[in-house]
Amino acid sequence: MDPFLSPGSDRLVPPPFTAEESPAVDYVLCTHEHIDHLDLPACVTLARRFPQTRFIVPRPIVEQLTVQGIAEERIQGVQPGEELSLGVARLFPVPAMHGLSCPPARYDFGFEQGGGLYRYLGYVLELEGIHIYHPGDTLVFDGLVEQLRSFDLDIALLPINGRSYFREQKNLVGNMDEREAADLAAAAGVKLLIPTHYDMFVANLGRPGLLIEYVRTVYPQLSCYVPAHGRRFTFTRGDAR
Repeated sequence: MDPFLSPGSDRLVPPPFTAEESPAVDYVLCTHEHIDHLDLPACVTLARRFPQTRFIVPRPIVEQLTVQGIAEERIQGVQPGEELSLGVARLFPVPAMHGLSCPPARYDFGFEQGGGLYRYLGYVLELEGIHIYHPGDTLVFDGLVEQLRSFDLDIALLPINGRSYFREQKNLVGNMDEREAADLAAAAGVKLLIPTHYDMFVANLGRPGLLIEYVRTVYPQLSCYVPAHGRRFTFTRGDAR
């Protein structure tokens, strides 16, 4: 999901491996078109190296992959309310509230730029009875809690970099912050919260320590995990109870 494998001088965290070094991939899921979520050079390399790889993206941005030479039959454009079978897994696209650029700050579902379709998505993945939610980039919006509760989520990977007027003057579109991520996870009945989007770029940082402190104080029943870079993480159903 949202593999960002291209090196760059503005990265604070190097990729764990490059697209040229990647093991074989069956599916690449991208939530929207920002470079740290839709890494086109990496997608092109993965497509060249692995003929079996399929790409799943919001329907309005399919063309961004085809113009790079990735065959259209290898790309699945999706929308909320659809269910995809990915071998042993099932995928459920859900809406995300985001924006392409600022100022001015404009957060919505991308209907205008998407021809009436959702341009920004999140994904719920069901695998071996475990439900994982990866929203890409999003704010909290009306109806999101109810949608997430319906999935009985085990793991939610939520951005915590926040938003502010001063960030937005630098063309930094924001997300929920540390407290909002914890509030959302608790309200949606998430069993394990994993923060994301907090340490890649110097101008776009979040504070996982604040998240942990807030969770321990306000939601002691909520499990929270801050992973180390490049380390394998194994979750077994029931771990977060």
